[in-house]
Order: sequence, then structure tokens, then C-alpha cells
Amino acid sequence: MKGSILTAQVQTQTSPTQIRPTQIRRYRAKWWIRGAALFFLAFSLSSIVQFWGDIFADERSSSPTEILVPCLMVLTGIFLVGHFFTVRVTLFPDAIEVRTLWSTKRMAFDRIRGRRESVNTDSDGVTTLKIKLEPLGYQQPALEFQDIYNFDTEFYGWLHSLPKLGQ
Repeated sequence: MKGSILTAQVQTQTSPTQIRPTQIRRYRAKWWIRGAALFFLAFSLSSIVQFWGDIFADERSSSPTEILVPCLMVLTGIFLVGHFFTVRVTLFPDAIEVRTLWSTKRMAFDRIRGRRESVNTDSDGVTTLKIKLEPLGYQQPALEFQDIYNFDTEFYGWLHSLPKLGQ
């Protein structure tokens, strides 16, 4: 079905350089990030089975570290899965919204002054694009997110139609 809610045609608005989506577009975290979060949760659950199984079977004595570390790993895994399966960027016909596990931030297109992009490189050489949408006034905070979503050409067309501000 070619005209589904997740596909959108792009049209120009009053400004010949600004592009806006005509339908709602939702972007979730990339599949490999969600898969890594699930893998970490499964690994941490297996550590509980490994350490606690022997302890409850009275095959060895336990230390506080052997009890706490698997619990902290499982809690971290639950948090990662919850975060990466709920986080999303939504383009509405008149606004952009970034939703995380803890907050929802929305900025109308007519309130966006421009964009800033920076590339962060970690010690392993993996790069991450950080996108910051600056508001017109200083009353509203900037909208920041990373390029961890399944953005398509329509999103990048909209993003690159915004004025690029300095670093």
C-alpha cells in the first residue's frame, strides 16, 4: 500500500526552501540498537541464572557483589529495552516531536530558527551525528536528538531545508 500513514509526500510551503511533510511520519530507533538492548537484557538475565542458581542450590556461598551486580545488570537491561523501544521522533505537518521514556518535547516548524549538526567520534572511531534544532526565541529550549533513528530521505530533505547555523 503506497499511501500508508508512514509514507509521505513532501510539498513546499510559503518559503521556497522549506519542505514540510503532508502526513505524520514516525521514526523509531534503528533495529540494531534495539537488538543490542535485547541482547544485553538476555545476557544479564543469564547472569542471574548462572550466579543465583548455584547459590540457591547451595553449591557455593554468595558475596554481596554476586547478588548486586546481576540485579544492576538486569535493571540496566530493562531500562535500555524500555528506552530504545519507546523513543521516537515524529514529524507532524506543522511540528516535530521527540519522545523518550521520560519526556516529550515538541517544536512547531514556524518556531525553528535553524539547525546545528555535530559529529561525535568515540575512542573506537564510531561516529554519531547530533542534531540540534534552535528555536526562534530563547524562551523555548532547543530540541536535540541523535541520528539513531530510521530516518528516510523525506526526513533528511526536511532537515536540510532548515537554515544551517554555525557550530
